[in-house]
Amino acid sequence: DYVRDKGWYFPEMDQAQFWDNWKSLEWPNINLTAFGLAVPDMLILLLIVTIDALLKLAGTEKSLGLAVDFNHEFMVVGLSNLIGVALLTTPGYGQTKFNVINHGVLHGAQSRLPGFVCAFFNGILFFAGYPLINFLPRFFLAGLLIFAGFGFIVENLWDSRKTLNRLEYAAVW
Repeated sequence: DYVRDKGWYFPEMDQAQFWDNWKSLEWPNINLTAFGLAVPDMLILLLIVTIDALLKLAGTEKSLGLAVDFNHEFMVVGLSNLIGVALLTTPGYGQTKFNVINHGVLHGAQSRLPGFVCAFFNGILFFAGYPLINFLPRFFLAGLLIFAGFGFIVENLWDSRKTLNRLEYAAVW
């Protein structure tokens, strides 16, 4: 409690069961007019996320030198996101840097073990309602954010100089 009071940890979150998310939804309070007005924005965001996922798959294919079945990958990502919607989670898709790290560790792309391990631990934390964030210091989470953000910056602001002409590269900056 001393280090939490000094700001090293985030404020403590209570443990909750996963079904509490559905209990907290107040369906009668949803403004359907506002929801309808937001649909065009949601469709644009869907398009952006789809294009980004497509680019990440292309980057994975290029980085690993493997042929990627885009149809299969999009079906898997779509199915996982539909399951996520039912569980009130955020959408997700593969990231090139994590695919490259995984490929480097396993020396191949055929094993399903990393996916099963990831799903197992995330499932335990999700269904148990265990607030892992209570035990992760702020600097650790900040380091993860910097790691994710730095990869994005290097990929899009630095590495793009090799593939873009000067005018396009100036537009990126």
